[in-house]
Amino acid sequence: MYAADGSTALFDWPTLLSQNIPTEINFDLAAGSPASGVLRKKCNQVRRKMLRNLKGLGGGGVSIIGLCGDNFWDDFTAHKEVRETFLNWSAAADLRAGNAFGTFRFGDIDWVNYRGTDDESTVGINTDKVKFFPRDSGIFQTAWAPAETFDF
Repeated sequence: MYAADGSTALFDWPTLLSQNIPTEINFDLAAGSPASGVLRKKCNQVRRKMLRNLKGLGGGGVSIIGLCGDNFWDDFTAHKEVRETFLNWSAAADLRAGNAFGTFRFGDIDWVNYRGTDDESTVGINTDKVKFFPRDSGIFQTAWAPAETFDF
């Protein structure tokens, strides 16, 4: 976690949690003639890596979120494989609409065009990147404090 200046480290989460940051997966969204199913394979890589690293935490109900920078989002949603999944069913109408700061599900991952802060620099995702994290299933603890009764 970095301060607003983007270079001052506040917390080194991987070290504090004894985790290693996996190597980046290249989605190669600029490929002119992508192989059939290439994006689904990349999504499977993300899911397998993340679920294996969770070591069973969260069980089978873990879902994955991909927070996308603007350029990654535009390239991903315009990719031939993604567009073809929408064709010939009612969601094809979505291809005619704008989708800035939208969400959709593909490859068993929930993709989100992350808005960040209004100045586009304080908090955000690099415009050409995507960051993944697990959601739900008791992975993260929720604590409500103070308690709502005097008993606690």
